[in-house]
Amino acid sequence: MNDKGISFVETLLTVVIIMLLTGSLIPLSSKLHETLQVKKIELHVSQVAYNAAKQIIDLGTNAGSEIIDKTNYHWMFDGQTLCVNFQFLNEVEKRCFTQKGVI
Repeated sequence: MNDKGISFVETLLTVVIIMLLTGSLIPLSSKLHETLQVKKIELHVSQVAYNAAKQIIDLGTNAGSEIIDKTNYHWMFDGQTLCVNFQFLNEVEKRCFTQKGVI
């Protein structure tokens, strides 16, 4: 560094370092956001399954639906298995539960 200020090389080095940091943080941030969305959907599926199990026991209902965060979750119970259907990333997904756990 000279007495007149920052040199061109130092400025260029700073810009390269900032670009490297930004270039590595953006994909990481995107991956974290995607993981958060998946975990959020899994939580909602579990909530729907829990509420459905209460309705099955209390009311004897075998099917129903619930809307959480603008996503429609349909559930159905066949006597042994409770399945929850929902749409995620333009695909219909299905999670099924038994007394022993997730299938």
